[in-house]
Amino acid sequence: MKMQKRFYYELMGIAALAILGTLLLVVAVCFSYMNPEYLSGQQQEKMILVLMIGIAAIMAFCFLLAGIWSHQLGEKLHLGKEEDNELNAKLRQEFTANVSHELKTPLTAISGYAELIENGMISSDDEIRRMAGEIHNNSGRLITLINDVIRLSELDEEQDEILEKVPLSVVAQSSVKMLQINAEKHHVTLTFEGEDAFIWGTRQMVDEVVYNLCDNAIRYNKENGSVTVRVYRENGRAVLQVQDTGIGIPQECQERIFERFYRVDKGRSKLTGGTGLGLAIVKHILMRLKGELKLVSTPGQGTIITIAFPSCEEDTDR
Repeated sequence: MKMQKRFYYELMGIAALAILGTLLLVVAVCFSYMNPEYLSGQQQEKMILVLMIGIAAIMAFCFLLAGIWSHQLGEKLHLGKEEDNELNAKLRQEFTANVSHELKTPLTAISGYAELIENGMISSDDEIRRMAGEIHNNSGRLITLINDVIRLSELDEEQDEILEKVPLSVVAQSSVKMLQINAEKHHVTLTFEGEDAFIWGTRQMVDEVVYNLCDNAIRYNKENGSVTVRVYRENGRAVLQVQDTGIGIPQECQERIFERFYRVDKGRSKLTGGTGLGLAIVKHILMRLKGELKLVSTPGQGTIITIAFPSCEEDTDR
């Protein structure tokens, strides 16, 4: 019965995601045609009506997803004791509030742009294209958030992962190359230093760890700052280190930055983007791979995150 219930909620979540994706696509297409060259005034009014209905439906399905994820979290956290249930209820409430807030922000932006067009306040082609770009950016933000929540849900599941011998240096260097354009956009120098080192894991997990740590280091860096990724062997272990010259993390916040949706500087987070879930994903992956994390940070100077993994250099029979 419990498995059936869980399957039911997972099926609901998949269905809601599929419908949400379709609605986002419809809204984006509608905005792309909001051009006087394509549509007459009456046709534009009809298109605006479709947009408003689509946005309302998107908001409804986003909050449905928040409810489904909240219920699934509650099922996973249920421990049977009264005090534990009170804690679980609080965690569920916080999770729902955080997800709802993160979903609401881009949806409010999308709705606001549609309202401007509906009221005839936007008429030039350039402005319409700019609005379409903002719609696209906020839609991407929603999709990224949904993907991160799904990934966390997968990592929460107690399942035996089939681990393989992963070349840490190769995967880390690949992730660094993928982030070079993002680093240049933020005027940050991203470099890699490494030697051969192998760990037990999956390429996806290792890539997610490196990507999320580097992405965070880039977002919270300074103008003309730097991020250095190192891979080396030490005391029989494979080590991954990400060092940045960013804004740093206050001592009182250092133990909380791996919590879901926790942000040190909420104001800066709005400017830099991100879902607030990247470091939580890192934490869950390290629990799977038995990685030990050490964080050293000085406000105003930067942060060094060092992760030591069990090496599989000599353990080739696993």
